[in-house]
Formats: sequence, C-alpha cells, structure tokens
Amino acid sequence: MTYSFRNHASSAMNVPVPTAPPAVNIFSVEFLQQALDASLNGMVVYEPIWANGPHQPITDLRLLLVNRVAAQDAHRPVAALVGQTIRTVLPGLISSPLYDCVIRTYETGETDHFIFQYNSPLLHAPRWYDTQLTRIGDTVVSSYSNITAQFEAEQINLFQTEQLKFITDNALTAVTLYTIVRNASTQKAVDLRYEFVNRVGERLAGRPTNDLVGRTLREVSAGIDQTSIWASYLHLADTGEPLRLQHHCTKTGASVWYDVQGVRNGERLVLSMLDITELKQAQERIEGQNDEFQQVLDNALTSISHFTSVRNEAGAIIDFTYQSFNRPSEAFTGKKAGEVIGHRMLELFPGVRDSGLFARWVKLVTERGQVRFQDKYQYDGFDFWFDTQAVAWRDGFIQSYIDITPIKEAQLAQQRQSELLNSLFLVSPVAFVQYEAVRTDTGQITDFRVVRANQAAADSLLRPLEEVIGAYLTDFVPTIKSSPTYQKYIQVIETGEPDQFERQYGDDWYQVSAVKFGDGYVSASINITQSLLHRQQLESLNHELLRSNDSLQQFAYVASHDLQEPLRKIKAFGDLLLDHCGPQLDAFGHDAIGRMQAAATRMSMLITDLLAYSHITADRQTFRAVDLNRVLTEVLTDLDLRLTETRAQLDMPSLLPTVMGDATQLTQLFQNLISNALKFQPTTGQVPRITIRSEQELLAGRTWHQISVTDNGIGFDEKYTDRIFQVFQRLHSKKTYMGTGVGLAICKRVAESHGGTLTAVSQPGQGATFIVRLPG
Repeated sequence: MTYSFRNHASSAMNVPVPTAPPAVNIFSVEFLQQALDASLNGMVVYEPIWANGPHQPITDLRLLLVNRVAAQDAHRPVAALVGQTIRTVLPGLISSPLYDCVIRTYETGETDHFIFQYNSPLLHAPRWYDTQLTRIGDTVVSSYSNITAQFEAEQINLFQTEQLKFITDNALTAVTLYTIVRNASTQKAVDLRYEFVNRVGERLAGRPTNDLVGRTLREVSAGIDQTSIWASYLHLADTGEPLRLQHHCTKTGASVWYDVQGVRNGERLVLSMLDITELKQAQERIEGQNDEFQQVLDNALTSISHFTSVRNEAGAIIDFTYQSFNRPSEAFTGKKAGEVIGHRMLELFPGVRDSGLFARWVKLVTERGQVRFQDKYQYDGFDFWFDTQAVAWRDGFIQSYIDITPIKEAQLAQQRQSELLNSLFLVSPVAFVQYEAVRTDTGQITDFRVVRANQAAADSLLRPLEEVIGAYLTDFVPTIKSSPTYQKYIQVIETGEPDQFERQYGDDWYQVSAVKFGDGYVSASINITQSLLHRQQLESLNHELLRSNDSLQQFAYVASHDLQEPLRKIKAFGDLLLDHCGPQLDAFGHDAIGRMQAAATRMSMLITDLLAYSHITADRQTFRAVDLNRVLTEVLTDLDLRLTETRAQLDMPSLLPTVMGDATQLTQLFQNLISNALKFQPTTGQVPRITIRSEQELLAGRTWHQISVTDNGIGFDEKYTDRIFQVFQRLHSKKTYMGTGVGLAICKRVAESHGGTLTAVSQPGQGATFIVRLPG
C-alpha cells in the first residue's frame, strides 16, 4: 500500500482540548450519519485514542462516523467501520501521511488541505483525493473528493506540454504555428501571423522567435505571395484540407528541397518543413545501395529472414511476421518471397511451435540477445539439420541459417564409427595402451602414465584393468628407463615419427607399434612368442628351399646345355645321312630321318622355352622405366616377315604408356601375344586382324595401365581359360598349330613378376582378347 502527499494550505484554529469526551445524543448521530451519506464527498470523523488518557501520546484513531462514499472507498460496509480503530480495520493507514496529518490537525487545531494518493491491493490502480482536515471539538473531520481523473488529466496535459516543447525544439523539422489573417468582408485567408516557432524554424527564417511572433509571413518573407507554395497555404487555411508537398526553392544561389506538411485547427495552422535536399540528392544513391544490398542478400550462401513480433493485448508475443525473405530462403523452403513477406511464421510453418523453436525466438526477443545453435527440423514436410544464428533487432529478430544435413550426417556417422572403434578397442586381442608423458618443470620426460587401456593390455600385464589405468610405465617395468625401449618411446614423442620393434616382457615376446598422440603415445602390442618360434622354423625351411632352388636352377641350366648338345649331334648326323646316303635311301628312310630331325627340333625348342620360363624370376633385373611404344616397335620388327606373309592388319594406339619393368621380359610378353594372334587363325586363308588398346584406371588410390590384344582368330571356350596359361597345356594338336605350350605360361609369369595380371576373354570362332594389367 503506497501513498503520496501534497499539502496545499492550512489555517490555525486554537481549540482547547477537553479532559473527557462529551456525551453524544443518539438521534443527532443518526441524523448526522444520514446527512453525511447524502454528501458526494467522502466524509470520516476521527476520534483520537490515547495510551494513558488525554495529554498523552495518541496511539490510534477511532472512526466515529463514516459516510457511504468513504465506506465504498474502503470496500467495507459502514457498520463494519463505525466504532472501529484504524489499526483494526485499516492498518495500512497507520504508516501513511494521512494518519500523521489527522494527529497533527488534532494537536494543533490547524485546518489542513492537501492532495492524497491512496494505493491499496483492493484497487486496480492508485487513486488521488483532494482532502481537507478540520478539528471540531475532540474529533477531526476529514472531507475528501476523488480527483483521480482530474489529476491524471493534469499530469498528462503537463507531460504532453513538456514533451511537445522538448520534441519541437529538438525536432529536425521547422515547426511553426500561425493564426490565419482573413479579409474582413470576404473571410478569405490573406496572410498568416506567427504565434510559435521552434529552433529549426528560427534558423530557416533567419530570425529569432521574438522577431517573428506577432508578425505576418508576408512581412517576414517578402515576395512569398508570388510563389507557388503560397496558394497551397491559403488553400489549407480556407478549406482545412491537410497539406503535404515537396517544395523546391533557390536560396542564396543554392538549390534546396523541403518536405512541407500542414494542418488546420480552428483558426490556426501548423506548418512543418524538413530540409530534404540531401535526401533528394542521395535518393538515387540509396536506391542503388538498396538494390545492391538486396543483391547481396539474394546471392548470399545462407538463408536470411527478418521477423517482427506480433503481440496480444497483454504484450505477450504470440507470433512473428516475415519482413524479408532472400532467394536462398526461397530455394530452401520452396516458397516465394511474395508468399511469405507479411505473413505470420506459425501460419506458414506451424511446426515451429511444436519443435520448440518458437519458444527460443520469444526468449531471444524478450532478452534482447543473440543465439547460435544447431538443431534438426522434422516438421511441415521438412527433415533436415540446420546451423542458425539470430540476433534480436527492434521488436523482432534477424535469422540466418544454412542446411548442414550432409555435414551432420557425416558427424553422426563418424560418431557411430568412433563408437564402433571404441568397441573394437575394448574387445580387440591386440593390447592397446595410451600413455601421457610425465614431465618436470623444465619439460623433461621422467615417466609415462596410463590414460587408457583395453582388457588385452591388462591381461598381458597380468593386472586388473582398474589397476592399469593411472599407473606408470615404471610400475610395470622398474628398470625400463635404462633400456633402449624407453628411449624409443621418448623419440616417438619428440619426433612424431612412429616406430615398430620387438621387446620382451616376462617370458613372452611382443611386436610393439608406437605412435605419437598428444603429449604421449599409443602402443599396440601383439604377443609373438609362438610366431617367433614359427618364424625361426620358416626361416630354416626357407633357407633349405633357397638352397634347393639354387640347386634346381643350376640343374636346369646344366641340363639344358647338356641336352642341347646331343640334339645338335642328332640333327647334324641326320643332315650327313641325307647328304651322303640320300640317293641309296628309300622313301621310308627319308621319312624316318625327317621325323627324327623334327623331333630333335621340337625338343630343342621345348628346352629353350623351359629355360626362358625359369629365367623370368631367377634372373630378374632391377626394374627401370620401359617405354611400351619402343617394345611394340621391336616386336613388330621381329615379326615383320610373318606379318607380311599373312597380310595381317594392325590397329594400334598412337601412344602406349611407360611402365616400370624389365624390357626383355615385356618384349617376350607382347611378342608371344601377337604371335599367337597370327598363329591361331582358321585354315581358310583368313586375313588376321589384331587390335591393341590402352586404358588407364584408378583402383584403391593406385594407377593401373590396361593393354588389350584382340584378334579375329579361332578363339576358345572360356572354361579352358586357366588351362591355357599352364605349362605344356595345349587346346589343339601340334600338327594343326605348332608350338610347345609354354608361350602363354611365360606371358602370365612376366605379368605377375611385374606386379600385374593377365586374363583372357573369348568365344569359339569369335576371336580372343588378352588383357594385360600393369601398375603405373
């Protein structure tokens, strides 16, 4: 309960204080009550109450009489107030200025007159009362009237007057109040007389207010009645139609524009003039800037919108209205700016409320702040993740956002991958331990502390996992600081280079990989105790195998040379028999010698091919860059006679790749493939057609060259594909097609020795394509 007190006046009245209250006639009290109730003012008669009799401090006031108006103001019936004390029925008045004034009036006898503000929880708003206190006998009579409406009107009028003066004096426009001067006979306006001019008006007129008020506009501005605007002023004065125009005038040689507004109230005019010269001059520039700004918004990568608040009568925000909507917003929502601007958010996108975004926007505008967050929106037919930033602006906010669905989905996938990796980490049989370096104040590493470890690591250390976490490396191996392993860990951290090595822990051996992680490292250990035993056995077997292979290579070399010599003698003696004994030999003798020499030739070719096949891996040379264009040229030169005899047609690329390899082996590869294409032709005299193509492809981050050799020969059934690449495997008799059955085996071994592959596709009677794939 609050109070406000305004003292207007007081008059002295010296009334002696009686020693005891006088007797009161019941009839006169009833009569007085009826008289008081007939009053339009509130009337209350107070009687003082003393602590220990008269002339002692007054401790309370008793309500002797209360009229109907006062009872209504107190929100109680008259019977509930009369005879009661203030402390009993109106305890809030004890601390009010009214209570003190009643006591002072009683004690001094001075009539008091003041304006009193009363604010009670029972009232909807404070009320103002014009109050007068008068002492009559041993009582104080309070008479008051409710002047709330009058008081508030005066306050409003005072405030408006002060505000008007403040506004006009600080306005950017020239504001002038005129009295209309009319012709006495026609009552037509003929001039305007100054009554009020604000500061800007003084500067515009070039004179102070004292030199303007009381004079007419034609006196101050000579020649104004010759301008076009003068007729507009007189029209406003005669018709009362509001005036709004832009006026251009030349003043001291300068071109000036004014925005002029005027209204009439009775016989007065108010004219306001704003210098808009700079606005006029900047209008085109501003329009250009606005267009440029709109272009920036429309070509931004983010969707940008501006909203203003929609409030109810209580001032609560119930919605937001779109004020701007750029092109990315159109593209994202599928709605045009014309369909959105001026419409409400919840009208267009009702899911904003259910998603919780609406509550965020209300909080943003209420707290006048800014926010940045990411969220998922699955309403109104949308399903996307967005990253948004918004800032409160005026009674609304500006929001910008982008669609981050691909990024968020990638993050979620990465999170799932991380969880999967964490699960694998925990259950992996490999012992993983993450250590962090323990350093001195100078940065020197003194130990390593376990940050994280899996169960496999705890098992290898023969300790529970909870005892491993937080332990130090020296807890497991107290002497490790004097070992090379400790220095390897330090080197991994200082250089950032990972390391792999073997180390012994207890009776077991471990293969350890260490990689830097933060200010520490992660180690992965695998128990290789059994592997070491197997490796030793394998090394022993490999050594025996290499020795056996060397022996076989020597045997193959010696055997080939030893076998070639008898074959040469067989062929030589066969030639001698034909030369010396040919005339004496019958047909059978000639046929037998021919068969013998042919068998010796085939045997020689077979030995040569076997020796070449074994040399592909045994005599492997260091790979160098080999230009396949040069290789193919040499092959075609060697096969020139055969190509001419068969009238073969070649279709080959203008450029083949350069690969790393052995030029001799690659020559064998392509010579055998082209020779086969010439050889395996129908016996009908068909012209061989050979097509060579080269392509490049990227597989698993590595470049591969694919060279294909296609012919129009007899082809083969693809179920025999594996067979044709095996040694001594033939699909046709040696009488039909010459050969040893080793050529394609050599080709496949050459391709594999170069880290590549050789495959074939074919159908019987439709030719064949051999595909060589070599690494780039």
